[in-house]
Amino acid sequence: MLRPDVDFIFRPAAPAALRVARRALALSALACRSQLEPHAGDADARAIHESVLTWLAAAGVDAELEDAERGLVATPLGQLSKEDVVAAGWRGEGAATLAWGLGRWNLPAIDAPVDASEVAMALDWLGDDPLAFVESARLRAKTDVVQLAEMLEVVQWRIERDLVGEPTVSLRNFDAGTFRWPGDAEPLAFAADGDIAIGGVPVAGATEHAKRLARRIVVERRQAVNWMAGQNAVYSALNDAD
Repeated sequence: MLRPDVDFIFRPAAPAALRVARRALALSALACRSQLEPHAGDADARAIHESVLTWLAAAGVDAELEDAERGLVATPLGQLSKEDVVAAGWRGEGAATLAWGLGRWNLPAIDAPVDASEVAMALDWLGDDPLAFVESARLRAKTDVVQLAEMLEVVQWRIERDLVGEPTVSLRNFDAGTFRWPGDAEPLAFAADGDIAIGGVPVAGATEHAKRLARRIVVERRQAVNWMAGQNAVYSALNDAD
C-alpha cells in the first residue's frame, strides 16, 4: 500500500528506439521544410517537398508527427509565416540530439548550431529504404541520456542567470564532480574564472546575441533529451523556447 507522505510522480516510459528514430526524422522534416520555404518558386524544391511527404509516410513517421507539425510540413511552399519558418528551423537541434541518442551524431558545443541537413543525412534522410533506419535503430545507455539532460539544465540555468543580471558563478567543480558530460557530446568549455565559456569568453563577457543563441540551442537540445528520457510522451509539451 502506498504511504500518503510519499510524493510519487508517474511519468510515461522512455520511448523505445523505434519511436526515437521516427521522432528524429519528424524533427528533420520540420527543419527541411524550413529550408525549402525560401525556394517556393523553384520546381525542384516543390518536387522535394512532395517526395518528403511520401517518404515520411513510407517510413512510418507520419504517425509520430503531432497535428501542428504535420500541418506545417504539409503546408504548400511559400505559405508559412516567418515565425513558423524560424521555429521549424530550430527543430534541427532536437533532431541532432536524438541522432546523438541513437549513436548517429556527435553533439557539438553549446554555442555551435548544427547543420540540420548533415544531421538528416546521418539519419538516412530520404534513403531508398525508408524503414531501414527506424527498424535498425538502437539507443545509447540511459545513463548517458540522463547525464546530458542534467548538464544542459545547469547550462541553461547559468545562461538565464546572466541574462537577468545575476552575479557570475563558477561551475568548474560541478563539471568535475558528481555529474559527467557523456560521450560523443562536446563537454563544457570553461573560462579562466571558472564560468562557462561561450565563444571562448565567459558567459558574462559574451555578446547578448551569443548568449541568446547558446540559450536557444540548449533549450532545443533539452527538449529532445528530456523527451528521450521519458519526461513526457508528447514532444511539444516540453517546449521552453520562450
